[in-house]
Amino acid sequence: MNIQVLLIVLQSTKEYVTDRIFEHLGIGYLTSALRQAGYTVKIIDQNITKIPLQQIISKTLELKPTLIGLSCYQDSYSALTDFVKTVKEQLPTTHISLGGVFATNTYTYILSELRELDSLVLGEGENTFVELAESIFSAQDWTKHPHITFANDPLWEQKYPKYEESLDSLIEPARDTLPAVLQQGMSPLILSSRGCYGRCSYCSITTNTRNRRCRNINSVLDEMERLHYDYQVKHIQIVDDTFVGGSHQDSLRIEEFARELINRKLDLQFTVECRSNEVKVDLMKLLKQAGLRSVFLGVESGYQPTLNLFQKDLTVKDNEQAIQILQNLGINYTVGFIMFHPYTTLAEVEANINFLFKTDQRNLLYSLKNMLQVFPNTPIATKLKKDAKLTGPWHGYTYSFSNQDVLQLYDYIITFYLKVLPDIERLGVRFRERSDPDRSKKMAALNGEICTLFIETILTYIKEPSPQLLKDRTQELLNLKLEVTKFV
Repeated sequence: MNIQVLLIVLQSTKEYVTDRIFEHLGIGYLTSALRQAGYTVKIIDQNITKIPLQQIISKTLELKPTLIGLSCYQDSYSALTDFVKTVKEQLPTTHISLGGVFATNTYTYILSELRELDSLVLGEGENTFVELAESIFSAQDWTKHPHITFANDPLWEQKYPKYEESLDSLIEPARDTLPAVLQQGMSPLILSSRGCYGRCSYCSITTNTRNRRCRNINSVLDEMERLHYDYQVKHIQIVDDTFVGGSHQDSLRIEEFARELINRKLDLQFTVECRSNEVKVDLMKLLKQAGLRSVFLGVESGYQPTLNLFQKDLTVKDNEQAIQILQNLGINYTVGFIMFHPYTTLAEVEANINFLFKTDQRNLLYSLKNMLQVFPNTPIATKLKKDAKLTGPWHGYTYSFSNQDVLQLYDYIITFYLKVLPDIERLGVRFRERSDPDRSKKMAALNGEICTLFIETILTYIKEPSPQLLKDRTQELLNLKLEVTKFV
């Protein structure tokens, strides 16, 4: 079959992305819209295939599509530039277009550097990209389209992102990649809304999409039901930026969702993402009855000045109460947490550790290394630029800590994560697989000793910063790791 349109997702290098696979719903929606318009479409999603960039380039050159649609993450920008320049040199008549959140938020940067890119779609592209395809395949002018821009666009100041007013007018996303996702034990994704009413200063999504739009509840449930029966899935991940919403009307909508899901008796579990202010006892209890298995809670900090810096419009108490409600109801949860940012102080690290000890000890060890990622054109990026904190290219900002004691502590923590933790986790898995209970027990005790020493060192350093202490304890941790390896 001749492929007219090739849609490609370039893989993120982030650890939480590279170690698992998941659908790209944006590409799925684009695929459905293009197919309805009569085009033949193929998806190559590097997050799923895990194939090297060169293989994607080779496959693209083999297929010779007329139109290529690309989606990438900030940390895959270098791969994007390599792909576009290489393919454009070999297939000069193929039109290459870029879209997505990252592209929309940073299009002025991208188009000033990557002039080989033919076009960039602003905002949500289901209709815009189809209109671009129609223009290309009929040899019509697309350059004046209000939601498509390009390098040296004379009308760029008049161009703006498009966001679909009615999500119910969209066709359900194509599920080309779902069988591969299910084969790896992961779940299908679904959207019941787009946009977020929050104004978090670090978030690239709310930069353009604070206007939250919701699908009809029956439409969402019908899609879930089809996924359940067509693919025999027992779990679905609802990936709304915020599932419940901030108004009373939003809560009523979710109550309707829960009650109708209960009535359909699908034996289906689901996970959601939400803000702490949306976690209410009665609503969460109803959602649990409907099949809610887990909540991702965007807490980010247990220190009020940082919540204010991040423009969370929440208090530490709000976060504590939300977690307490989920704990009391027996609902699993994962906390999003940002331990380090350029203005972090030792007092803040201590407050955050105390917060996690109180609310989320399970994730304490893994929250300690989390560092703020700075996205271009966000409020926090603007502040950091003003304070002369940012270094590096716009697509890979780095920054310095204001407090040197914090910098030394962060280096200690990262050393632990890079040189100690991976080995003890790997060896622990090996012994569990061997079903060797005696050695596993001894190893668990040593692992506990290592982690306790790691945390205690942080708390001691906070009280009395000492580079020598960190140096000595790092060596102790490395020695203990060697003790663990003796069990192999």
